[in-house]
Amino acid sequence: MKKIGGREYRYRVESYRDPETGRVRNRWTYIGRASDEAPVVKRRRPAPQTRNLLIEAFLRLIDRTPWGELTAGAIAVEAGVAHGTFYRYFHDRQELLDHCTRRANEMLDARLVELTAIAPTVDQERARLRAWVVDLMRRPVAPAGLMRTWSELALASLRRTRRRARIAAFSAYIAALRERSYAVALGEPRPLAIALTFQLEMLSRRTAHEQALLSEDEYLAAAETFDRLLFWRPP
Repeated sequence: MKKIGGREYRYRVESYRDPETGRVRNRWTYIGRASDEAPVVKRRRPAPQTRNLLIEAFLRLIDRTPWGELTAGAIAVEAGVAHGTFYRYFHDRQELLDHCTRRANEMLDARLVELTAIAPTVDQERARLRAWVVDLMRRPVAPAGLMRTWSELALASLRRTRRRARIAAFSAYIAALRERSYAVALGEPRPLAIALTFQLEMLSRRTAHEQALLSEDEYLAAAETFDRLLFWRPP
């Protein structure tokens, strides 16, 4: 409320961070004269809901917009919120990218942990692994646009982190298969783990850059490759 010339007027005040100076400023929007009736107060979304709207908007935009052309304002518009609202939740677009990257890495870790749930028999485990590979290709833990952005920004340290996680998980998985006499591949687990990691990386990269999912034949071929590398016995 503001009192001007003895009369009261209603305003909506929004805080936002100036992208050029980094300072927090206020934006006043005139609503109307105050009256004896109680003003209608627009209910705000809960903070987590607004944050998720921004995250989802960012992932949609990054799927069709190069990183160099993406702005905080565009993300806010896509999310259906005021420009200044963006800065209540993220300092800038880089912080939002970092958040989505951390979330993708956490999802990758969760999928790799699934490898430890080895089935009671070798035939069941072979079927489980094939299904796991196909599902991982169909539902990648990082959206294609996010993967393209990582490539555009040449984030070598991120690639190394994700590669180390895959290699470590596959090495442990191969060792566990050998303890149960499931796997027949000889030698140290690590070289084979690197080969499996390379296979996943190539398929994921193709999905990201061609902006299309693999075909059913390609899914099955990926699963067959994993199966043969780990379980195939020569006739």
